Amino acid sequence: MEPAQVKRRNLPEFGHPVRPAKFCNTDRMFEVMEQRGIDGFVSYYDTNVYYFSGFTPSARHALQEANGLAAIVLSRHAPDHPIMLVGDQQFPFFLNQPTWITDIRAYAGGIRQLDLPDEHNGLHRFLPKAWAETEAGKHAAANYYIGLKAAVMSAITDLGLGRGRVATDNLSFAGSLDLPDAEIVDGYGMMKFVRSVKTAEELTMLRQATRINQLAIERTAAGWEKGQTWQEINHSYFRHAVELGGFVRGPSPLAVANPLPGEPDALLMQSLREMDYVIPEGAHIVIDGHGEWLEYCWDGGKTWIAGNEPTREGQRVADACGAALEEINAALVPGSTVSGLQALGRDVLRRHGLPRPEAAFIYFHGMGLEHGELEAPRGGGYTTGGALDWRMEKGMVVATHIFYPGDIRTRHWLEDITLVTDHGGETFFTWGTDFI
Repeated sequence: MEPAQVKRRNLPEFGHPVRPAKFCNTDRMFEVMEQRGIDGFVSYYDTNVYYFSGFTPSARHALQEANGLAAIVLSRHAPDHPIMLVGDQQFPFFLNQPTWITDIRAYAGGIRQLDLPDEHNGLHRFLPKAWAETEAGKHAAANYYIGLKAAVMSAITDLGLGRGRVATDNLSFAGSLDLPDAEIVDGYGMMKFVRSVKTAEELTMLRQATRINQLAIERTAAGWEKGQTWQEINHSYFRHAVELGGFVRGPSPLAVANPLPGEPDALLMQSLREMDYVIPEGAHIVIDGHGEWLEYCWDGGKTWIAGNEPTREGQRVADACGAALEEINAALVPGSTVSGLQALGRDVLRRHGLPRPEAAFIYFHGMGLEHGELEAPRGGGYTTGGALDWRMEKGMVVATHIFYPGDIRTRHWLEDITLVTDHGGETFFTWGTDFI
């Protein structure tokens, strides 16, 4: 059947369009490499390979990011000549997805038929004949290697990096390369730094991801019925998110539980992991949704009430949290710090007369291809103490969380996804700060 004759039924509302040919921030990448005295970069982390090329292998969610199926080699001295190495079975991906990288080489991948001689293996087993006869197909066939290591070494040699200072996001893989005259340095954190400032193309994908999350939460809240259980609520959210075109790794959304007597102010609950229970009428509920669209993450949610109106005290708490978020957003400019924004938000809660403003949780993290796209000290991660009080930079996308603990009808949760600009934070959500 010809494509024009296909009648589409029941496809996701937002679908899965072709990604931009380029959405990575190469200007920032090469600037950082120059500042840090790095000649080349070898990427073998699945997330970074996607960032540079748009490549998502069919088995992406079946393999860990450090065990990807492709690699990228960049040279600061040849910024217009990135080289990509792709397993032969994954090479047809580029039949339907454009990329700014023109030098794409193939290597014998993981489904090589070892019981057959070489002439029965090779790239020709995976490429349509018409495409194999194009210049790109001929180039790949002429640059076909047995294994990823040989393919990467060819790129390093051609870019003159054998004697340079080469950073990598995967030191384990780099240790297998034959580079006795090169200095290999850890570039994992550097890539987090590069990715923390978004391009226009990335912002488009992040805004769309946030839109999917917002609609899924709104539709879940609108569908609440008396007697519905917590796990049923989560299942409803998953269904709406997928129907919209998103991808949810369940159990993923988090709920902040109502504190029991003598318990901490916040108990994080993973959907489908805790005991199920019926949602009481009038309960304040939040789905802090997590998911992806075109690999870019969404996050966030806000409080809604199960089939009832807020109490006077519940509304007072909501108004205070909303005012705190608005002031934080106004101050979300380059140079602002996490600690300063926390103090600002807590002061707003205090001015609104909320009891125990010190019990509120106000926290932030970067957003992009993961939750926490910020450079951390070497050997550390998202929770490393020295990285928690970071400074905002123009072009970052930040998740802001405000949680005020209380009983089942006063607790409040509000989260925003915001672009840092010179004039304050630009929110991605369109639903305001009050209850859903």
